[in-house]
Amino acid sequence: MQKKAVVLYSGGLDSTTCLAIARHDGFAAYALSFAYGQRHSIELDKAKEYAPKIGAADHRVVQIDLRQFGGSALTADIAVPKDHLATAEIPVTYVPARNTIFLSFALGWAEVLGAYDIYIGVNALDYSGYPDCRPAFISAFENMANLATRAGVQGDHPYTIHTPLIQLSKAEIIRTGLDLGVDYRLTHSCYDPDPAGRACGHCDSCLLRLKGFREGGGMPDLQQSPDDRNIAIDKVGVKDIRYPIVVLDKNRDRQQTVARINMYVDLPHHFKGTHMSRFIEILNQYHGEISIERMDAILHNMKQHLEATCAHLELEFPYFIEKQAPVSGARSLMEYQCRMVGSLGQEYDFILGVTVPMTSLCPCSKEISARGAHNQRSAVTVEIRYERHVWLEDLIGWIESCGSAPVFALLKREDEKALTEQAYDNPMFVEDVVRAVTQRLLQVPAITWFRVACENFESIHNHSAYATVQRTIPRPCG
Repeated sequence: MQKKAVVLYSGGLDSTTCLAIARHDGFAAYALSFAYGQRHSIELDKAKEYAPKIGAADHRVVQIDLRQFGGSALTADIAVPKDHLATAEIPVTYVPARNTIFLSFALGWAEVLGAYDIYIGVNALDYSGYPDCRPAFISAFENMANLATRAGVQGDHPYTIHTPLIQLSKAEIIRTGLDLGVDYRLTHSCYDPDPAGRACGHCDSCLLRLKGFREGGGMPDLQQSPDDRNIAIDKVGVKDIRYPIVVLDKNRDRQQTVARINMYVDLPHHFKGTHMSRFIEILNQYHGEISIERMDAILHNMKQHLEATCAHLELEFPYFIEKQAPVSGARSLMEYQCRMVGSLGQEYDFILGVTVPMTSLCPCSKEISARGAHNQRSAVTVEIRYERHVWLEDLIGWIESCGSAPVFALLKREDEKALTEQAYDNPMFVEDVVRAVTQRLLQVPAITWFRVACENFESIHNHSAYATVQRTIPRPCG
């Protein structure tokens, strides 16, 4: 039967490495974390996410409130020191008796589990001067554990406090974790992250982490290093990724297609960069499930894993509708370029867009010409926000009805004659098209905002004609 060990696990670099070592040592690792009133929950959120991935047999989070006592920059309204590593003096980020408390809880759980090994990721070399990270403290606690428990008193199974990192530099800890497959991108060490959970890059913990990666010859997290130019970036990320998606189809339930995808997040002024590979990792998590219904979940995942306050997701894709020619009845697939744009800051926003080709015939040309009139293909792009689902098929149909004549993929001669005459009987300026589409969209109760743009690719002029309309539609409450 596999032996059990309790591992104190914060979700930071050291404790994650310690958990990996306990697993490597052959133990079933029972991870123990604490919500103790610390400044933020980011590290704890990372622990909850990573514990099952790294193989913890169980993960418990114990609620205790050390803010009742304060006395630390982590549990009271005391500023976290920045931009210098701690000296021999015990820093204000030391939480009074924290490791004593944590180890006591670990000891209690171990006794219940029948586990006689406890792992803690304390370090006596690259540390911030905490007295409860020293070998003398660990030795004293181990002696106490064997005096204060039933198993220790009976002497059958003495308790061992394992400190595999205690004499390692931060660089050596990182190399050890990398050898064991630890993904340090899923850990968090900062004492004072911003509201989005991004590391400050200036506290003791950030400086030690960065120093460790630089000296470890492994993977320095340069993106999280400080930038002193004081320029925030609105959008940074990856674009033009070709990826399969699923779109709701009114007639066939769902349609598979391939989209060009752009993914962005914001970046605060004090960080050098973002982690581009994480965008692709997030996308792959939703393989086969990328659809309009999952947009908000993907954006939430982007915000969380890229530690951003705002995330953006753009999908452009071809959508196919079977159309029947007006006279011959010939059937063919017509392609429409569609767009879905989602963003998530404090609130979720979604825009659905489509570009519909149509024929437009010039009223002026018809009026002044003895024979015929010039016509051309037009492209009408419509973007909408809505409060209830709007089918792409319906949106495309509304738009097509507003031109001189629709466009088809396959036409016979009798169809060409009918469409030519239809366009001649229904001449429209570019202004007429956008006004007609606007009138039609105003009749759709589900739509709350729209933008219409029409471009006529003039057949006899060396320019295009263009018009656009945008409206926000107030809807009555209740």
